Amino acid sequence: MLLTRRLIMNGLPPEWSDDRQYRRLMMQLLLTLTACVAIGLGTLLLVNNRPLTAGVAYSLALLCAVLFPIIRTTANLKCWAKRILSLVFTLILLETIDATSSQVAWCWLMLIPTLSYLLLGRTCGLQFTLFFLSIGLTLFAWQARSFENMNAAYVANIALCTLTVWGIIHIYEFKRQKMKEQLQELAAKDPLTGLLNRLHLTKVVDQLQDKGAPESSFSLLLLDLDHFKAINDQFGHMNGDQVLVHVASVIRRSIRHSDWAFRVGGEEFCLILPATSRSGAVKVAESLRGCLQRSPCITREHTIPVTLSIGIAHWPLDGSYLQALYHNADQRLYQAKATGRNCVVAGPSALTATAA
Repeated sequence: MLLTRRLIMNGLPPEWSDDRQYRRLMMQLLLTLTACVAIGLGTLLLVNNRPLTAGVAYSLALLCAVLFPIIRTTANLKCWAKRILSLVFTLILLETIDATSSQVAWCWLMLIPTLSYLLLGRTCGLQFTLFFLSIGLTLFAWQARSFENMNAAYVANIALCTLTVWGIIHIYEFKRQKMKEQLQELAAKDPLTGLLNRLHLTKVVDQLQDKGAPESSFSLLLLDLDHFKAINDQFGHMNGDQVLVHVASVIRRSIRHSDWAFRVGGEEFCLILPATSRSGAVKVAESLRGCLQRSPCITREHTIPVTLSIGIAHWPLDGSYLQALYHNADQRLYQAKATGRNCVVAGPSALTATAA
């Protein structure tokens, strides 16, 4: 039940709509590895009589231990990731400056694009990589002059290898982001009509309610096709699907760009009209109902007349949360059905227009 509630509230499965859990685990792994490396490096530096640099390494290990429980619970994960990556990358760059260890330290430069993209995403990861990797490669090229048995070709190969890793990571993250956006779009839309599905409804309503200003009031319309079972029985389910697609097309043409349209059931649709009064919602509903009545669905074999019954609820007059709004709109939809169908009910009385 809790998982279902999360799906409805977020509009998408958590693993598709949010990378935070994935990045949190990667951050914890980074902290653990960084602490182990820092302790080992600090010990090695201490043995080599470099207490100052060893102290920096031990301090980094201690910081990782302090940050580990914070990373498990913080909501501001990206901010912490930037801070820790800045410290780690700075330590790597400091090592490249040291001529005694730079021949080995260059390998760590390859971690800069990998960690940046994994923990910060494509845009912010690109910025971090450009900043730190450009400094690192410049320092390495400068230090390479003092290395024995290192020619220009060797330095160029090192730089090319690092840039290749960067390119692969960038392309992978770009493709992964595109795939995620496609999955989000598929998860949010009804595959037959292309309208948003029921999972996205709560998210949209919550966004509108969060505005809180009187001018942000909105109307919720529930639309149900009249005698749709009879259409399926008489013309077949394939033609019934064509009717649903036709209705979705009429809905798109009849609403504003700022309005939201959903398919919430078999033949049931929902509209969210932001900044729309009850009387304004009635006008939209009547226009839509009349437009559909005048525009039958034409298939290869049949011309199928289609009509709508519509129930309207208005926020916040008819409820301060979605369940109440939906219930009131649904009750008025049933009233429209009982009144004779092909009509709009926005309150206690019905505004009726019978089919010609």
